[in-house]
Amino acid sequence: RLGVQIEVVPDGELALSTLRREAKGRSPVELVILYDDVDEFDGWNLAQSIRAIGPKPPVVLRVLPFGWQQESESASRIDGVRQGLGLLREPINQREFVIEMDKLMRDWTPGLNMVDP
Repeated sequence: RLGVQIEVVPDGELALSTLRREAKGRSPVELVILYDDVDEFDGWNLAQSIRAIGPKPPVVLRVLPFGWQQESESASRIDGVRQGLGLLREPINQREFVIEMDKLMRDWTPGLNMVDP
């Protein structure tokens, strides 16, 4: 067992309140996978709000729905990894997912690599 706990929430507001609550506990959330089709939030702003939570905020992997475009995607991807943010586009391919997760977790969770060097 990996000791992974998964929680799914239906909207951005509940996600933020859950993450704030967990940040005060003994086991704060380390990873958020954010499907970017969130009604009340722009995905980038929600991701930035999540990254501002607590002393050690979770890394965020944004998933853009099929057909959505991210303005200046390459720049936001480079800046995002520096800020603990990853970006994937549907349809998600397993290799791209593992590579993106490895980049995020390596940079933000020292000692954890998902891909062999």
